[in-house]
Amino acid sequence: MNKVIATTLCAGGFALVASVAFDRPAGAQDLLEACSTDIGTHCAAVVPGNGRLASCLYAHEDKLSEPCDIAFGETADIMDMVFERLRFAKQQCSADIATHCADVEVGQGQIFSCLRDQAASLSDGCRGLVERVDLPAD
Repeated sequence: MNKVIATTLCAGGFALVASVAFDRPAGAQDLLEACSTDIGTHCAAVVPGNGRLASCLYAHEDKLSEPCDIAFGETADIMDMVFERLRFAKQQCSADIATHCADVEVGQGQIFSCLRDQAASLSDGCRGLVERVDLPAD
């Protein structure tokens, strides 16, 4: 069940914090723009996706240009905030998922949809998180 909760909150919880995280200066596009020269120099052979570019930049952090270093640091701060909020969401909603959505299949936001559908029955903390996520209804 913990894997189900973690998977659910990574999908639904990321949506919750994405609006906060990516309206800040170093969203993904800003990072790519600030680091384009560094990526070409140090990571040209890396196939983007699954964090490979970030890993490459991290491996070369002592050689990054100042704009890339700043953007990379800001992105790391955003990710720290994302993971902290996911931990908080797990704390707030794990019992509600187990109680109200245990039989729901994981994937494609189905557990989050279940939580949204069960909002009236959720604990106050979980209901507050679910209500703050602005996703279209199914």
